[in-house]
Amino acid sequence: MSDANTIAAGAGRDGNRLRAAGLGAIVFLAALTVRLAYLAAMEPSPYYNIIFLKGTDCYTFYAWALEISSGDPVGRGIFNQSPLYPYFLALIFKSVGGGNLLAPRFFQVVLGAMVSVLAFVMGRDLKGELAGFVAGMLIALHGPMVFYEAAFLRTGVLVFLNTLLVFLMVRAQRRPGPVKGIACGLVFGLAVLAKPNIAVMAAAAPYWLWLARKNAGTRKTALMGSAVMAGFFLTMVPLGIRNREAGVPMSSMTVRGPLEFVAGNHPDMPPDQWQPTPEIVDLANRARGSLLRSVGVVLDYYRGRPLQLAAKEWTKTRAFLSGYEAPNSIDYYVEKRYVPIIRLLPVTWPVVLGLSIVGLWLCRRKFREQFPLFAYIALYSLGAIAFYVLARFRLPVVPALCVFAGAAVAEVAGMTRSGRWKSAAAAAAVAALIAMAAWPHGDDPIPPSDYQNLVRFHMLKGEPERAREWADEGLARARARVAKKGDAWARYRLARMIYLSGGPLDEVKAELTAAKKEGPPPWLKSFIRGMEARCDKRRSGEDFKPGGFRML
Repeated sequence: MSDANTIAAGAGRDGNRLRAAGLGAIVFLAALTVRLAYLAAMEPSPYYNIIFLKGTDCYTFYAWALEISSGDPVGRGIFNQSPLYPYFLALIFKSVGGGNLLAPRFFQVVLGAMVSVLAFVMGRDLKGELAGFVAGMLIALHGPMVFYEAAFLRTGVLVFLNTLLVFLMVRAQRRPGPVKGIACGLVFGLAVLAKPNIAVMAAAAPYWLWLARKNAGTRKTALMGSAVMAGFFLTMVPLGIRNREAGVPMSSMTVRGPLEFVAGNHPDMPPDQWQPTPEIVDLANRARGSLLRSVGVVLDYYRGRPLQLAAKEWTKTRAFLSGYEAPNSIDYYVEKRYVPIIRLLPVTWPVVLGLSIVGLWLCRRKFREQFPLFAYIALYSLGAIAFYVLARFRLPVVPALCVFAGAAVAEVAGMTRSGRWKSAAAAAAVAALIAMAAWPHGDDPIPPSDYQNLVRFHMLKGEPERAREWADEGLARARARVAKKGDAWARYRLARMIYLSGGPLDEVKAELTAAKKEGPPPWLKSFIRGMEARCDKRRSGEDFKPGGFRML
């Protein structure tokens, strides 16, 4: 009888594994199918041909990768941005040629489909197969995720590496060992080389190791901690060798961090933009290339004004929680106009946010067991808010949130099955209310700069009629927004659209004057002053034709 029970138990485990493998395969195929369908349909997009993206991070990474693949792997000076992604692109270009615009995107969307599987496994471990399946499908059908994964940006690689790191840390905490430690260290190092802000996870390491010690004892945990450091430093060796060849400090990675931190916390900057104004550059120079010193510079700048600093961070926090996908280099809302599949994908930030907050609460007793997941969501979010908030900077936290979103769905389903209808309804209502509160509002999510880019795109393609349509739409929407809500931001947008369209400078100045009367925040005052300066330069004969629509 005992033998029969053993055989039955083994068969049950095999059946569970087969079912889990089947669900994981469905999630992967669904995610990959959606992404390949997008690649097949994206040629009309203004973001498909990299030539039309000169001046953006997309083109910067592309050109940098071409330099590396053509025989200049060292370059000059300290890297302007983190180096992993351009080297990743260069490796692909070395194999298929730099003119191939689909191969890098294909590799990136495969990584994106793998993220769906990682989320499936973490969700299954957290709250069962339903939770895992929902988590994986939320990523598979997440519109902004699909969009950014196919761009010549490091976002897709960041999402994959960060999610893989959390996945490995959860596994290593459960069953510590040196091999798992090396894996964690290697992935952590690669993620830092992709974008250093993941370094905030180092703050979670002591408690993570303490929790792991409970599962395996001090000796194994110490070995794992040493292996993590060994794996991390192993990934830093190529950086050190390259820096020595370039004649710069061996640990230097990028010059952008201190400047972006100072700019992101300056009162003259909005929560989703930064500009190197003279004052910001001067403040950043005081940090002497150190991100840690830049924190001191910002704190010193706000000395005696703690409430102003708190207000600045709250503004960025609200932007982080908002469902608006703040664009930079490329625009999700523009892509929805050009590629139907992006418009049809149903999952966005508000959906994930509402479900995940409910899931985090319902799974709060699993905090120690799933500590890396909880820690990553908190630390990465704080790190993103500490700089400035863009859609693509927020995206790496989405898979971890989707794990808890899947758990919320599974918990609500369990409540329903057990007859706890009120609890299920309350959880669903909270998720819906959070999603509604985060839902983006506004008449036109496309900023004036992207209208300008779209006009330029169609003019370069020899399509002046389409360019004129975009110019007219931008101006009409700006006028409609002022008629509906004539606040300072609406007035400024209209002034800029009139200026870009080559309209009367007196009308531009009138709108800027009206904007100032509305009491704009410091960052908008800075933009208004800049717009006024451009008008004065145009009056004096300095004509910025690339910045206007008179090319039409």
